[in-house]
Amino acid sequence: MTGPQMQAFTLDFNIYKDSMREYDNEIAGIEKMKTYVYQTVSSHYRNAACQPDENLGKWYLQLKEFVGINDAQLQVTARDEYLETVTPLTKPPKDWNTWVLQWEKTMSKAVGKNIASVKNSSEWFDDLIKALGTQLPDWVVGYRIMHEREIDNNTANFRDVANSLRTKIRTIAIQPKNKVGKGSFGPT
Repeated sequence: MTGPQMQAFTLDFNIYKDSMREYDNEIAGIEKMKTYVYQTVSSHYRNAACQPDENLGKWYLQLKEFVGINDAQLQVTARDEYLETVTPLTKPPKDWNTWVLQWEKTMSKAVGKNIASVKNSSEWFDDLIKALGTQLPDWVVGYRIMHEREIDNNTANFRDVANSLRTKIRTIAIQPKNKVGKGSFGPT
């Protein structure tokens, strides 16, 4: 072989080695994904949708079809969760931090699913006021007054509201309980 032929052969061989490396990586990735599917998908769905001779794309489409949930259903679910979360509280929750975290997660999910009720900050804040109004009336009024411009201009951020709520909750936890001792007022 001459010098230019040797260079061409070396170049072709290097291209071949790179292609083989990419191919091997792809095959390893496919096997890894198949293993993941086999470990995480229930056997009923796996047996129905994941035939060994079919590719991952077909597995995905068949699993999606069998599970039967689409974007419209996800939106309805997110909206229902949001409406349930902002139901007016008749009594304080056992754990305020859990309630705020749930509200924040629900808001995030609703924003991600483009739910109409959370597009405008004045709408979702009004829902929050209705939910918290009887339990935290001072915080609701104070926050609304202090952030009226942001809320009305649709620039309020639900995460900032959640952080403010957490601050309020910490102050509630610090306040001493005013309990009147038994028998303090004598017989009635």
